[in-house]
Amino acid sequence: MGEKMKSILALSDIHLDNGSLPKMVKEKARKADLVLYAGILTSQPDVKKALETACSKNPNKLHYLLEEIDSVPWEWEGIKIRLANNLFHSNNFNEKTAMSTADIPHTDLLVIGHINQPIIVWGKKETYSEKSHMIVCPGSSRTTPIYIRSFPSVAWLNVTDGKISGAKLVRIATVNFQEGWRFCNKCYGLFFAPNEGKSVCPAGGRHDGSKSGHYLLAKDDPNAAGQDGWRLCRKCQGLFFADNAVQSTCPGGGRHEIGSSATYKVIHNDPDAPGNDSWRLCSKCQGLFFARTDSLGLCPKGMTGAVPSKQPHSTSKGSIYRVERD
Repeated sequence: MGEKMKSILALSDIHLDNGSLPKMVKEKARKADLVLYAGILTSQPDVKKALETACSKNPNKLHYLLEEIDSVPWEWEGIKIRLANNLFHSNNFNEKTAMSTADIPHTDLLVIGHINQPIIVWGKKETYSEKSHMIVCPGSSRTTPIYIRSFPSVAWLNVTDGKISGAKLVRIATVNFQEGWRFCNKCYGLFFAPNEGKSVCPAGGRHDGSKSGHYLLAKDDPNAAGQDGWRLCRKCQGLFFADNAVQSTCPGGGRHEIGSSATYKVIHNDPDAPGNDSWRLCSKCQGLFFARTDSLGLCPKGMTGAVPSKQPHSTSKGSIYRVERD
């Protein structure tokens, strides 16, 4: 029986978004068995800190260049790996030169930075050299003035039985996320915490996000993945499915109201998407809530005037939603 497949995340030319790694880069860095950065992180202290944080559960899996532009090859899972930066410029890269570079000393995987353009080249034996090589330029986490048409990307490689069994460029989703969303400890709904002071909770009083993680939602972004139609209710400050507004119930009385809400998207029925998958749409109030194994929280449908609800949310819709955490 073969060995378990392992994964490599290859990066170069990473740019932070408001001091943070792009969400997809952060998620993949956590999942990968090895993280390679073809750049000199000592000159990028903020990027270094961000990558080290993403790899904190296994700090030894992060490898990057120090002061040199080229590293000495080392072996991982039977594969000889080498990192290089500034060996080529965007206007003089060619496969033959890259293969010759990987030949001396012999390298199975050469990850290069500085070009910005995403490239994967598989050089088979005797095509350009006496041995087989894979040359990877993961690209940049942002479009650049040089390659404005190139999409922001990273490279993801699979390793099986000491050999590279697959490699692909992965587009980095440039999503406009809004921070500030919290899980209410009382009703289990998702609400906008900056407006907690004017919120209304089905359990009585205001929503309480004191024990919540920090959640993110795609805001006003037509290119973001997920189900459209979600809005912030101006009365209760909870997230609800506005396409079913006529069927909704708000703890602030009557139906949920959009007001001047932005448009939001929530990942829907996608098992491979990042984020927690315990979120559900309540068929009674049309709000998004966290479905715990021991409780479904409290639904405003069970309120009588200002009297707190005693009825749980409903999972009868059955769909699975995911909400990302920072």
